[in-house]
Amino acid sequence: MNGTAIHFRPEIEILLCCARTNVDDARAKRIRDLVQAPIDWEYLLLTSFAHGVMPLLYKNLSATCPEAMPKTMADELRYRFKLHAERNLLLTAELLRLLGLLSDCGIAGLPYKGPVLAASVYRDVSLRAFSDLDILIDKQNIRRAKDLILSQGYRQRTPLTAGQEAVRMRSKNAKDLAFVDSNDLVKVELHWGIAGVALFPLDTKQLWGRLEKFDLGGASVLHLGPEDMLLMLCVHGAKHFFKRLEWVCDIAELLAMHPSLRWDDVITHAERLRTSRMLFFGLTLAADLLGADLPKEIRSAHRADAAAQSLSTRAQITMFRQIDYTAETLSRHAHRIVLRERMGDRMRLRFYYFLDYIQAVFKPNEEDRKRFALPAFLTFLYIFLRPIRLMKMYGAKLFFRRGGSEAEGAGFNP
Repeated sequence: MNGTAIHFRPEIEILLCCARTNVDDARAKRIRDLVQAPIDWEYLLLTSFAHGVMPLLYKNLSATCPEAMPKTMADELRYRFKLHAERNLLLTAELLRLLGLLSDCGIAGLPYKGPVLAASVYRDVSLRAFSDLDILIDKQNIRRAKDLILSQGYRQRTPLTAGQEAVRMRSKNAKDLAFVDSNDLVKVELHWGIAGVALFPLDTKQLWGRLEKFDLGGASVLHLGPEDMLLMLCVHGAKHFFKRLEWVCDIAELLAMHPSLRWDDVITHAERLRTSRMLFFGLTLAADLLGADLPKEIRSAHRADAAAQSLSTRAQITMFRQIDYTAETLSRHAHRIVLRERMGDRMRLRFYYFLDYIQAVFKPNEEDRKRFALPAFLTFLYIFLRPIRLMKMYGAKLFFRRGGSEAEGAGFNP
């Protein structure tokens, strides 16, 4: 551990022991010991769903102590896993179909996270929860890819006018266009960036020369190499303060899958992108929570980053608490500023988030128009009515808490 002893309730200990594809003998014994005490099984199941590790809980409880769980809970978990596995297979098939259509149009699509992460890192598409299909596209091909997705019966999750879309494409903080199918079951995100340039200044064109081929469901797809994947997972998890255990599990499983990782490349890329703190934040959590094995020199480097250690301790303390989403959304930008290592980067983020927050507070949305139906000649009043509505919802903390919105401009949009 990182020097701060963090004690978890037994249900969380079980979850941590099960949050891996392979449970060793020591952890299997610990699971069997833990289930001898009174366990709140409903809490355990609900927490596994919330943290995206229900498939691993099912797999490892079934293997280590199948009779320990009450029958009703065991039946519920088995049923949920079956539905989850079927949905993952359907999403994987849809991803392959869309990638094929893009390829036929001469558009290279790079799937990341989702089915490819599940298959390549967990070695089983049913063992990782996912709901979106994320596809990275060269920015110059985004509009063509968008037209193709729309032709397949999808619609934009948040409809944008041509002007709004042009602004989004130019924004340094925006990174994707999101779509949903006609049944609201399949979500597709076309990305031209990973986490917003202000947080992760990666020129995605650099990735295309380092891609690998991977067999997914009998089809060959492009795939991030493990070094790029590790950095992407750490940045993504850090951006969201690792509030879901699955994001830590992704890192631990990738490290277990690739014991000969080219660490010099990882460190070099992280330093060049000024994301070393985010890398060490993720590595610290993977080591502390899930026992991920790190080379000696990497352990020394990440332990030397005091800020990463502090972030890890805070994340572990808050990870399994009930979240106040209003307060969490309003304070998220302050956390992301801490992730940046240089003063200049932190100042730029403060500026981006200040402008974004002001826009979120004063720019009306559909909910405002529903609440206050104004004639066309009075629509200018919405910029005054929206803050009043938000003040009723959130009180003075709307303005006086340390707060902000998502880097993409959509996190605070009640």
